[in-house]
Amino acid sequence: MQRSIDDELNKALVVRRLRPDDMDAVVRLDAKVTGRKRERYFETKLKMALADTAIEVSLAAETDGLFVGFLLARVYYGEFGVTDTAAPGILLSDMLPMCAKVMDRWSIIRSLHHGNA
Repeated sequence: MQRSIDDELNKALVVRRLRPDDMDAVVRLDAKVTGRKRERYFETKLKMALADTAIEVSLAAETDGLFVGFLLARVYYGEFGVTDTAAPGILLSDMLPMCAKVMDRWSIIRSLHHGNA
C-alpha cells in the first residue's frame, strides 16, 4: 500500500536534543545531501555543539524512530563575555556593567511600524 503525501505530513515529528550516538546518522544524512562523507568535520562540530551549555541549540528530528534531520548550532557571546542583568533572563556584554544594573527599568521594543516609508 502506497502512502499519500497527507499521510507523510501527518506523521509525528519528534525534535530532541542531539546526542553523541547520533554521529553516524548525521554523517549519513549529510553525505546523502552533499554527496561526500565528512566524518572528521562532524566529529569536531558535534563535540563542540554537545559541550555543556545552559542553552540547548543542537537538535535532531525523528519520524517513526527514523533520524530525518539535524541542526548544529552554538551560542556565541562575543569576545567580551556576558553578565547577568537586573532583569531575569536578559544578558548584556561585560562591557556594559552599569546598563546591566538598571536593565529592569528598560523597555525592549521588539518591533516598530510607521506609515512613512
